Amino acid sequence: MALSASGFNNGTAQNIIIDSAVIFKDFSIANGTPTGTVLGATQGGVEINIEKKLRQIEIDGAFVMPVKGTEVVESEEATFTASLIELSTDLLKMALGGVSTPNSVTGYDLVEGKYVVEEGDYINGLAVVGNRNGSDKKIIFVFDNVLITSAFKLKMEDKSEGVVEISGKAHASVDQLQQRKSPWHIYNATTTVTPTTGG
Repeated sequence: MALSASGFNNGTAQNIIIDSAVIFKDFSIANGTPTGTVLGATQGGVEINIEKKLRQIEIDGAFVMPVKGTEVVESEEATFTASLIELSTDLLKMALGGVSTPNSVTGYDLVEGKYVVEEGDYINGLAVVGNRNGSDKKIIFVFDNVLITSAFKLKMEDKSEGVVEISGKAHASVDQLQQRKSPWHIYNATTTVTPTTGG
């Protein structure tokens, strides 16, 4: 049988992720039904990065080339980056790692800095939900215990919107650490077409 002339097959179109994603917090999925609260409107998309760092075990006489079975996982980090175009009091507080005092001054919410990281600063179940081409099926990236780690930077100018770029990092719970379970999960909706590989 001849080799395929292209990697495209009858499942390819349904496996393409298109358009912008939506970010949710307090995300959960039960009985196949996802729920969560929209974090806020973004501009310029959302970027996801899951990086695994490997370490090569040094063995005498095996330095000339990589040898199968001599790599171990040294660390792993799951992060996301998005630019928020919507800046409510809650989003400002989250982006700054600060504290808010609603209505502390008549007609205003006050957001100020703080210098301790508290349990409530971690975002529970932050999900980035993407769209599959040609269907309503989703791909969902979920990060546990997300802490915003980026600096706050806001530029306001004519003919433009104020946008704040935020980056967050997933953190493992004690149980996840002890069981060596990653603090990230991908829910990839099953497609109705079974991909074929060609001959």
